[in-house]
Amino acid sequence: MVDEAIRSNMKSYCPAQGYYEEGSPLALAIRDMVGVETEGLYFGEHQSSQNDFVILRESDLKAVWFYVENGVLKAPTDNNVRHKTVYFYYPLNKTTPFIKQPYQKLFRLRSTKELGINTSVTYPTHDRKIGCIPKL
Repeated sequence: MVDEAIRSNMKSYCPAQGYYEEGSPLALAIRDMVGVETEGLYFGEHQSSQNDFVILRESDLKAVWFYVENGVLKAPTDNNVRHKTVYFYYPLNKTTPFIKQPYQKLFRLRSTKELGINTSVTYPTHDRKIGCIPKL
């Protein structure tokens, strides 16, 4: 079953407290099963090695992700992330996320479809999210 909010704007999300409180049958069923706020989970692929991956929580990724436009690094928004090639440096540096440190590697955000995993998804996520996990 696809949530009406996803159908209306084609943007994926992970259930949070406000979603549970809306009281729809789907929200109540998810609350009963999960019971806590959730956040997105993402894959990153190292740019120089296709066998080097990291998995990141949404709260960490969105503090450091970027795309390049005319040589300038910019943070994607919920509205433009679908159409951008998104990167991040790892290990993460939330203080200066757009400045590559000598110990960091460049990773590209990848969807499951881009990695050849779960290619039968009817509604792919707009931000390459692979799923939801409990929020810490």
